[in-house]
Amino acid sequence: MALRMRPKFGPTIVKFGLQVMTPVLVPLFWIMDKAYKVCFGRAELRMSKEAEEKLGHEVLSDLPFLFDDYGGRLCSDETVKHPRPFDYAVVLVALDSLSLRFIRGRGEFQVQMAARQTPEAWEDLATTLAIVDERFESRFFSSVTDVAAALEPRMPRLQGALSADQYPELQKKLANARNYDRAVIRQWETEINRRLFPDR
Repeated sequence: MALRMRPKFGPTIVKFGLQVMTPVLVPLFWIMDKAYKVCFGRAELRMSKEAEEKLGHEVLSDLPFLFDDYGGRLCSDETVKHPRPFDYAVVLVALDSLSLRFIRGRGEFQVQMAARQTPEAWEDLATTLAIVDERFESRFFSSVTDVAAALEPRMPRLQGALSADQYPELQKKLANARNYDRAVIRQWETEINRRLFPDR
């Protein structure tokens, strides 16, 4: 007795359903987006700006040497519009030789730096300080005061490393540090996969 093959309607029905529902769903989602912005947009914008102002005040009060001794200027990062995603706040401090970017949100705190010669190449500040001063152990910063304790005594060395004649050497060392970090991550991924899938 021959078996009857059941026709495969699944993908065809899904495709047909998407074609039929698209003209209805696109305007519906557009209306929902506009309604959300009307109801909650101002509150999100206000909270985003308040978080950024708070971080800016912390930077001003805990890192006064950047402004008093090195002529720093507090700026806002305009690459991402307000409201920032989730609860992120971003503050820039522009100096003559470098820029510092402070990022806080979702329980994380990061500080990055970019040299005047390469303003789009942001590097981890702790890694850079560990290269500039071998006695400094690279670590995650937990607060603005933590950054101040690490950065203030090393500012002259950092500025020297960013000078025109020394910066190419710093770039090489930063590239080596990035390559090392990538290699470590690959090793961890391999080890995790080996433990999760021992038969492979």
